Amino acid sequence: MDQITPLAAYRSAPFGGPFSIQAWLARDLAAADLPFEGLWVPAGWAKSATVELTGSGTLSSIQADVWGTNQLDPQNTYTVTVGGSETDGDDVGITFNNPLLPGGSKTKSVHTAGGQSLNSIAAALGALINADVDLAGLGIRAAVVNAVITITWPSLGQFQGNANAAASPPAANTLSLAKALSGGATETLTIAAGTDGTNLTASHLTAVGLTALTPAPVGYVKVRWTTLTGSGALCSLAYQGTA
Repeated sequence: MDQITPLAAYRSAPFGGPFSIQAWLARDLAAADLPFEGLWVPAGWAKSATVELTGSGTLSSIQADVWGTNQLDPQNTYTVTVGGSETDGDDVGITFNNPLLPGGSKTKSVHTAGGQSLNSIAAALGALINADVDLAGLGIRAAVVNAVITITWPSLGQFQGNANAAASPPAANTLSLAKALSGGATETLTIAAGTDGTNLTASHLTAVGLTALTPAPVGYVKVRWTTLTGSGALCSLAYQGTA
């Protein structure tokens, strides 16, 4: 998951035929990218839609879900919960993986000292995230309540002309998080995807193939991916909607 891709491609069939929208809801995900919060992709005019799950390597176990919402301009969300117990001298951090960042990733980390509480570690991490110019440039923000850091960001990393124009689609602001803990750290970090919206695949996507989405239309769609195991396993999920 390291290439820059458009958020979506909008096309019209020949001779005034129906419009379609195609989008990568997830592309080349590995187990290390999970849990994965996909991006809300505009799909409000698609009267019918399918998704296709593809994979390579040995695919042992898969669980992904497509979510829909009619919220206006929804944000994407991760939560990071600081747990365990504090030990002075530990490094507790979060790595942000995003192809639009310089070098593709950035780590923000707190060096614990003075018998900090878990709440104060979370507050310090949130402050570091909000003070980072590169993260702020992509709209990545942190809000902290007690020991829980809620990270939000928009689907578009930058505007490149009209979002409805296939010739200049905006760049997808794809983000995954990873724990950055020093060896032997007694603190823990639990990363979870968002929960807003409605699950359109309540029985889960568990194998490669095509799946129809109902109901449609919905204003926006995204994937939330929780399980991927297997030797060299990589998976992608493509969306196709038609007016």
